[in-house]
Order: sequence, then C-alpha cells, then structure tokens
Amino acid sequence: MKLTSLFYDEYKKTFNDLNAYNGMLQFLFFKRLKKEIEINKIKHVVDWYENQSIDKGFNLGLNLFFPHVKTIGYQAYAVDYNYYCHLLPSKGEIKNKLAPKKIAFIGKEAMLYAAKKFKLNKSNLMLAPALRFHNIFNKKDIIKKNPKRKNILLALPVGCNDSEDIILLTSSYIKKYQNNNCKFYINYHPMLNFDKLEKKYVLRKKFNIVNKNFNENFQMFDCIVSNSSSICFESLAHGIPVIIVKSKTRITHNPISNVQNNIWKSAQNVKQFKDALNYFFQKKNKRSHSKISNIIKRDYFTINNKININKLLGIN
Repeated sequence: MKLTSLFYDEYKKTFNDLNAYNGMLQFLFFKRLKKEIEINKIKHVVDWYENQSIDKGFNLGLNLFFPHVKTIGYQAYAVDYNYYCHLLPSKGEIKNKLAPKKIAFIGKEAMLYAAKKFKLNKSNLMLAPALRFHNIFNKKDIIKKNPKRKNILLALPVGCNDSEDIILLTSSYIKKYQNNNCKFYINYHPMLNFDKLEKKYVLRKKFNIVNKNFNENFQMFDCIVSNSSSICFESLAHGIPVIIVKSKTRITHNPISNVQNNIWKSAQNVKQFKDALNYFFQKKNKRSHSKISNIIKRDYFTINNKININKLLGIN
C-alpha cells in the first residue's frame, strides 16, 4: 500500500509548525550561549521533558555545545507508556543526541517499564521526587457536611473533544436519573478553551465550577470522571475511584489502563456510567480502594524529601 501521499500531506500541514521553531530557538540559544560563557560554568541541567520538538532542540544544543554537562530529562507525570510511548526517546533520537543523558521518572514502575519495553539503558534512568504530587503523601481526612451525598468531579482534560465526551455523557446521566444524592463539579485543564464549552453547554447552570487545584480539595470528592489527564493517577493515589469516559470518535486516552480496574471503570453510555457509580459507592469497596491507594503511591510516585530533591538537582 503506497503511503507517499499521506506523508506529503502530513508534511504540508506541519512543516511550519510553531513547535518546530521553538525547538530551533532552543538549539540556537545554546549555540550563542557558548560564545558568551565558559563551558565549565554550567554543571547540571534539569529539563521538564516530554520528548517534544522543544525538548529535542534543547538537548541537542546542550549535547553539542556543552557536551560535558550532566543533563536530566524530568518526567513529572504518571501515565501509561503503552499509550504515551511518544514521551520516551527512540534509539535514533538518543544516537543523534536529541535526548538528555538521563531520564528521571517519578515512579519505579514507569522506570522499570521503560527499561524493559523500550530497551532503554538502565544506567541512563533514575528515580526522582514527585514534586507536583506532594500532597498524596500528606493525606488529611475531612468531615463532609453531608456524608450521604456523593460529590463527583468532572476533570476536563486539555482536549476539547475529550472534554465534550465527558460533559455529554454526564449530562445524559443527570437528565435520565436526576440523582439527588450526587452533586457534580467541574475542574478543567488551564489550556482548555473552557469559555467556549461553557457557552455551548451552559455548564454553570448544570455543574458547580471548581477553581481550586485538585491538590487543595481532593478530600471532598468521592469519584473522578476524566480521561487523558494525570489527575486520574493522582486520584487513585488518594484512593478515589475514577471513571474513564471512552471517546466516541478516537482511541480512548486512558492513562491508568495498566492499573487493576476494581478502582476504575470505563463508560461509553449512560448505563455503564450508572453501573460504575453504583459499584464504587458500595461500602465494601472502600477498604479495597485504600489498599490500592497504598500500592499506587509505592509503585508510581516517589516521596519528596531533601535526599531525593538534591539527587535530582545534582547537589551533593
């Protein structure tokens, strides 16, 4: 099957993509920086690393113009690398100096999986503290005003289509069952065009909008509805069950598919959504959720302490 036309079409759409220019700017920054300072002035560099164009230009510039600098690509998120395989460099990218010298993971399971599945050299991998998720190790229970009412958070991801799938399915559930024991809230990714969705679906009349970060108020929620967001893993670490809303038109972005699914369910229609809520809200499942929470924290997150932070920053 000839694919030439498809590749040409993709090239025409993306050859002038802004991300490519950002990568070039990063490369040129280090090229010029070499003329301004002594090479040994830079000892250690930590890059928020997603293996995007900007990261490749950043690391290529460092590796070519400051070859003796220790570089660490910090992956500060918990995801399923079966789906998000693009976050890890290929052998060709490593060979061509487009990757950092070391990649830091916030969980041991992710690091071991990267070594096994993607054949990355273990000596180039390391564990680092989960800086974004420090609250999962400091859980404080709060007493809800109405313990019988279940609070459900719709965590809308950055993708507009995925967010619409979540809104439409939840709205259909509310319309059909009008469950007075459930109260629905919405939080959204800062890069999502929420105003557009709010106007289209009049969300403020149907849902309570939460402006606080999930880390600040996770205790008040009994279930999270989302997909493609790191909040899914974060929720499991708190022992909060998750419903992954399946995409109607694309591959479903499920970051927690590698976790045993008695603490998460997927739903594509109202019945599946209802069944998932009923299952999670059974009292007998709470102990199980607590045990899984401890396993998630142990396997997918590394605690923040002085030793781990100094190791990431190269401070002896």
